[in-house]
Amino acid sequence: MEKDSTSSHLTHYPTHHHTTTHPLTVIQPPSSPLPTPMFTLPQNATYCVTGGTSGIGLEVARLLLLSAPPCRVLIVARRSRELEMTVAMLAQECDAEDRVLGVPADVSTPPGRAAVSRAVEEAFGGKLTGLVNNVGCNVRKAALEQTGGEYDAMVATNMSSTYFLSKLLSPFLFERARGDIANGSVVVNVSSMAGVYSSGTGAVYGMTKAAVNSLTRSLACEWSKGGGTTENYRRFSFSLR
Repeated sequence: MEKDSTSSHLTHYPTHHHTTTHPLTVIQPPSSPLPTPMFTLPQNATYCVTGGTSGIGLEVARLLLLSAPPCRVLIVARRSRELEMTVAMLAQECDAEDRVLGVPADVSTPPGRAAVSRAVEEAFGGKLTGLVNNVGCNVRKAALEQTGGEYDAMVATNMSSTYFLSKLLSPFLFERARGDIANGSVVVNVSSMAGVYSSGTGAVYGMTKAAVNSLTRSLACEWSKGGGTTENYRRFSFSLR
């Protein structure tokens, strides 16, 4: 298991001052009642979403916070300011001031993943209902033009972070599953069709997503006795409660 000596980075961002503009979404007071919950979640559910300040990660966090019964969500992102604004926005949008937290961390690195582990233990008492491995990056170049640094960054962000963070947080997922046999726990690995066929987005990106697909299948088999569920967004879904 990865270890790091740095201090915890769990941040309870203040939410009552923010009426500013998010890079993607304008923060406004709700003009109508909150939407009908889209999902039925387990009681006292807790989730960790990486890359949760934009795109798929942001929407996943939003949908979880709008679902019922109320759950708690820890959002992970590298940029502290953007993370702070996102937490404030979702707290206001989803009436979730006490249910959404943020931890600034780069999960492509061991210290970043260790910070997330400490945050989960601190915020959720070491019990995690679901991990959404969403963070990813791509530098769209032909293989012959790709640099070694770009290759390393994509492998570390797309592939290594998914493997090592899943492994690091697995005790928290199994602990939750043991205490809630009816619902278990879940890992969602966000992949891409680029991992199945050439989509024109680059050989390295496709390679890392193919690895995520393979990892998902393997963890689904290995972790079935641990009480977890491993799902791969768009392609693979395994129920292993």
